[in-house]
Amino acid sequence: MRKYIFFFGIIGLAISLMSATLKRESSYFVSETDETIFSEVAEIVYPRDEACNLKNIKKYARIFLNPRYILESFAYKPYTNFVDKRSIKAVFSVYAGETYRVIDLSEGFSKPVMVNIFDSDGKKIYSSEGSSKMFDFLAENSGECTIEWIYRREDSQKPDKKCVAFAVGYTNE
Repeated sequence: MRKYIFFFGIIGLAISLMSATLKRESSYFVSETDETIFSEVAEIVYPRDEACNLKNIKKYARIFLNPRYILESFAYKPYTNFVDKRSIKAVFSVYAGETYRVIDLSEGFSKPVMVNIFDSDGKKIYSSEGSSKMFDFLAENSGECTIEWIYRREDSQKPDKKCVAFAVGYTNE
């Protein structure tokens, strides 16, 4: 009997891990031609004096998501790596009926940044106007949402030591 209990426990653990792996989608930045130019697949560690500090990004993602939301994905990239520094877009996946929290974890910008979020139909569902770094919403349809950052000229002229980053968490409560 003990063999069967252990066996069923291992099967249950394997199924749980597989479903968690399938659930986790990557978020990524896109260029103006909608070509994928960055995806957070492997952990890329930047030195502490660089713009993007992976340890801090993960730390703040967990702080702003916990305890209600589960970290689904995040993406980050130094601001200097973007060609168009006035408007940057990233894409993340959502599933109908689940509640999401999107957190802007960008750092180093001197002026308030406008953040817009569009649903899979291209309809604007959120605009920060520089006041909030978090947004919660219920996904009506499954698909890809787009997050857009609009930066001021002052920041785009001095791109060093700035990081564009965001995290997405979900809950199905």
